[in-house]
Amino acid sequence: MIDRLHASSPAALVLALALVVGLGCGIDEDQFTVAVCDTHDFDLLRQATFAEPVDYLELRQFPFRGPPTIVDALGDACIAAADPDACAAALQDLSTDEGFPDSRGFEDRQFRDLRALALTRGDEVRALIAPDDVQALLGTIDAPGDAALMALAHDGSHVLRCDMPAQVGPHADGFVVYTRSRSACDENNNLLDHVVLVRTDGTVEGLKREIIDHGWDEPCLITD
Repeated sequence: MIDRLHASSPAALVLALALVVGLGCGIDEDQFTVAVCDTHDFDLLRQATFAEPVDYLELRQFPFRGPPTIVDALGDACIAAADPDACAAALQDLSTDEGFPDSRGFEDRQFRDLRALALTRGDEVRALIAPDDVQALLGTIDAPGDAALMALAHDGSHVLRCDMPAQVGPHADGFVVYTRSRSACDENNNLLDHVVLVRTDGTVEGLKREIIDHGWDEPCLITD
């Protein structure tokens, strides 16, 4: 068994210094200038642009406890379908067992929330889970909503900092997005804030992260 380091021990101080050096000292929140959500609502899809038009698009969340919810929606579902009832049934029946990839490596559905996009276009009904599919929908990342969607699709463990005034800002290579995650289900169960760079070509890179809470005494539940 590995003992926890005492907060005042030399080893703990060395570890803390290493974390500060490795992660940086705080996140400059002034770089985020565009709000795509707040604590009550999302305005993400309206601020996205699409390579090909869709009749309807929704961002879904499937909590590991509780019913699925539609976080954000745009357009009219099945409005151009030859059989609107069959289209609506297919949309309702889309799988809830898969979501955006999760960097924490959780494969068991019961331990994490899932998020995915769902769309209708004519008679087409499908879910978008893979980041490449999301990028194909968006094309060039040239709007704040595009960047926020790509940040979420790239790593399903991240959530937007909707409690802050803004979550997206301009960058020379595209956009930066302000996210938060819970890193792992062990002694390193840290709460982290991130600056995520989403380039215009859809590639995603973490620019900076900050430990907000070590969470060592919290129960091991992933409820991002």
